[in-house]
Amino acid sequence: MRRILIIVGGALVALGLLAAVLAFALPWASYRMRLRRGGWAEEDFFSVFEIRRGTWFVVALVLLMVLALAAAVGVERVRQVAGMAAPVVGLIAAALVVAVMQSQIGDQRIEVELGGLADARVRWAGGAVFGLAATPLLGFGAGLLSIGRTRGA
Repeated sequence: MRRILIIVGGALVALGLLAAVLAFALPWASYRMRLRRGGWAEEDFFSVFEIRRGTWFVVALVLLMVLALAAAVGVERVRQVAGMAAPVVGLIAAALVVAVMQSQIGDQRIEVELGGLADARVRWAGGAVFGLAATPLLGFGAGLLSIGRTRGA
């Protein structure tokens, strides 16, 4: 049973790390502005570092990575603390992603008309989705690793 917990926990942590890398690499939001007459258009992307409260997500994600490392290679007491803290931190970080998404953009897509001359469209990009996936994967994966590596489990 311990072996299964370690394998599943390790797989979840590996998927969480991959999702975290993609969350850092991909843009979190994009906007497109265009004039109604003349055809001028501009498109730009925002990374997690450019979004308000995005730094808090980065801090929470790095903390989750440290907890996953501690659950995997730490001594007995460190593993136990990491195993208890990681799922909680993972859920808090996931809630933070949702709060950032709602406070910045709100719905999946916002269209604004600027005095009838131009319109702007803002929407979420793939980085936010991977950020939302990375946090519970890392948190619960670290918890399973901790349980699997604890004596008597």
